[in-house]
Amino acid sequence: MKNWILSLSVCALFSCSSNTPSTDVVEENTEVVEQKCSYVFDLANSKIEFGAFKTTEKLEVKGTFESFDVLNTNEGENFAEVFQNAEFLIYVNSLETKDAGRNQRIRDHFFGALLSKDTLSGKVVKIDSANVEVQLSMNNITNTVVLKIEQIDAQYLLTGTINVLDWKADKGLKGINDACKDLHKGADGVSKTWADVNLYISTTLKQNCQ
Repeated sequence: MKNWILSLSVCALFSCSSNTPSTDVVEENTEVVEQKCSYVFDLANSKIEFGAFKTTEKLEVKGTFESFDVLNTNEGENFAEVFQNAEFLIYVNSLETKDAGRNQRIRDHFFGALLSKDTLSGKVVKIDSANVEVQLSMNNITNTVVLKIEQIDAQYLLTGTINVLDWKADKGLKGINDACKDLHKGADGVSKTWADVNLYISTTLKQNCQ
């Protein structure tokens, strides 16, 4: 009797069983699901700035347009897909140069002399790895402007230069020079307002991933 009880105890202790343990290997699913990302235009992280020039030394005075719209953008895999055929509208009254008097003189004497006093408009017509071609409309005249693209991390910078005389804005140029005659004098005492204007545009695309 004691031997029988002892046998039961040993069997329980070492998990005696008539069932043979399974030797099947459970394979884990190691498939990696690739994340797909696209990009869209982000108005809140975009700027349109300019640099005009005064005096014979050609001192640059910078400003910005604080209100503008960009239309017909796309959701795409890169900058070119997002902005292909995009259109823009810039509101002149939003011009800001950090000088209230200068802001008003530019609005009144330069833009006020143009046929299109309130807005500048345009359309993207071509994008490649280095440049963006834009049709810019001002004073009821449309010309093509080439802007250089530079990418810094997620930010894109577009830069270029226009000559306002290409838009027949000589009346506006004279108007702002007359209104700012003393302010645009350099060390030589000559008052000069240049027709060249630099353009500085920046944007950061918003990423959507699934």
